Amino acid sequence: MRPLAILDISASDPHPPLPETAGTVCFWPEPFEAFGEDQTGRSLASSGRGGQESAVRQMETGRDAEETATLLRALEFSAAKHRDQRRKDREASPYINHPIEVASVLANVGGVGDLTTLVAAILHDTIEDTRTTGEELEAHFGREVRLLVEEMSDDKSLLKAERKRLQVEHAPSLSERAKRIKIADKICNVRDVAHRPPASWPIERRREYLDWTERVVAGCRRGNAALEAHYDRVLREGRELLGHADVGSPGD
Repeated sequence: MRPLAILDISASDPHPPLPETAGTVCFWPEPFEAFGEDQTGRSLASSGRGGQESAVRQMETGRDAEETATLLRALEFSAAKHRDQRRKDREASPYINHPIEVASVLANVGGVGDLTTLVAAILHDTIEDTRTTGEELEAHFGREVRLLVEEMSDDKSLLKAERKRLQVEHAPSLSERAKRIKIADKICNVRDVAHRPPASWPIERRREYLDWTERVVAGCRRGNAALEAHYDRVLREGRELLGHADVGSPGD
């Protein structure tokens, strides 16, 4: 099992299951046995080919272990930063469920295996919603992760209406990695607002939120067809649930 399968775990999963294909992109066949015998009875380990295969397997195992360790460090870091925060649903779900879900959607729905993207997804709300600094992220996870999380972060000194307007305006200029995270984030949020909304939100506010996510995602398209199709499906289902007529596919 490759290390990205770790994203199948979650503190709890209150959401509807992902499509039937979920999880398949994260599971790879176990490496072949390099220390068997070939058809002539010779030990593969004693042949040049067997030795090369063994070396490749060892390199892959080391890389997998390093990636797994990095993902676990990101999960631990994010959980610590969000430890006192809760989602806005009636059950006040632990906030850490959200970044885990975003990373899981990227891997299991979008087929994203890029470690930097997955780590940034796990950390994507740390600068915006906790006291984490960019310098702190860079020290722990490197400059690429820091810049990607900063791309995903709103300026909380602005009014909410302005922050939402800027998300729509800036979406087309985001990096490809940030666009994928943005779509996965909106998938999770649309599903939450449709199925587990904040207790104080009337139905009209929930509909307006879905409409706003559609405008944001419109600027992030043409980068990952699987994520975009899944967003369209989640949006359509949310609108049906909220009694909002679907006037067409967002990509039309």
